[in-house]
Amino acid sequence: ASAFNGFHKQISKDFDVTIGSTDQRDVKIWNGLEIRRLDDGRICVTQVSKIREMAREYKTVLDGLDNGRRTKAVSPEYSGENNFDPNDGVDPNNMTPEERETLRLYQSMVGSIMYVATYTRFDVAHALAKASRLMHRASIKHIRGIARVMRYLVEHEDLALVYDGTQCMPGGTPRIFAFVDSDYGGEPMHATGEKDLGRKSTSSIIIMCAGAPIYWKSKLQKSVAISSDEAEFRALNVAMKEVAFCYYFLKEMGYDISYTPVFCDAAVGISHMKRDGNSWLEGTKQYETELSYAFSLCKSGMVVPIKIGTDDNPADLLTKSNMKNNDVTKNHIDRISGNAKVDFSTWVRRQLSSFDGTSMPSDGFLHKEQLFALCGV
Repeated sequence: ASAFNGFHKQISKDFDVTIGSTDQRDVKIWNGLEIRRLDDGRICVTQVSKIREMAREYKTVLDGLDNGRRTKAVSPEYSGENNFDPNDGVDPNNMTPEERETLRLYQSMVGSIMYVATYTRFDVAHALAKASRLMHRASIKHIRGIARVMRYLVEHEDLALVYDGTQCMPGGTPRIFAFVDSDYGGEPMHATGEKDLGRKSTSSIIIMCAGAPIYWKSKLQKSVAISSDEAEFRALNVAMKEVAFCYYFLKEMGYDISYTPVFCDAAVGISHMKRDGNSWLEGTKQYETELSYAFSLCKSGMVVPIKIGTDDNPADLLTKSNMKNNDVTKNHIDRISGNAKVDFSTWVRRQLSSFDGTSMPSDGFLHKEQLFALCGV
């Protein structure tokens, strides 16, 4: 008890921390994150208060959306519209006073949403990534787009991340699972006087532990990929760096982990990582170093690339805001957040069922049964 009280006193100097009763020693609020322990022992994390605060602050903007019509926002962006099109931006060097005021409002709204998108709301990550690229040139049309994202959050404020310590935790050792996808050429074509004309691809990554996400990213790739397999591999390479960070972090905490499954729905991307036949492409030095880096992680046993079906890949949610099938969207959100009907261990075992083993690791052949045991499934 004295150690906990000392920790609470010290950490409260820099963070907003509220704890429960002295008997439970449960943290209730941590820097705006609402944390509660469910009756079955799972931990639930939300940001309802922050979202309601946004709703109050920007009430006028939200009430004026769609001329006051209250149609429920089922997705972060309007279907069939691109409200973050760079072609609709203003000239940052020649703005009127009204345009400057619009830009300040836009920047304020994006900043407010960014806080919840970073900590709990992975479901708006892609929309916010698009919105963030317009922070210097947003127009009134973009206000409509960011207001839609905010309304979506307000109308789905209770989405929680639910962590379950019984899921994929063999012997109490946390296991991480990475999911990767890309949207080839998803950026719209534009001519804004920048370095290119658009059509970059988007990388999406989700890393999960205890049945819920501990990291996610939706980010435009730095350069234009000239093929879908190049876009997929670039996304995989970004994921490798994040997996490596989690791997070494857990190692420093004293956990003995290896063979982290990295799921990707592009077979050619997986072939690149394995240096499988003709998939090992010669090219620029940068591309070859990325290939070499990914290959070394496979050989060391840090990661195991595994094929997953597109409809089963939750990372697909972070490459587009409007998916063609609402049921698939809901399934992805439920799976990522830890609210799916099928528990995470059962679902992961199903995704690993097609794995036939691999001879990639330097320390010998990895059998399916070994991977099942290591993953706690």
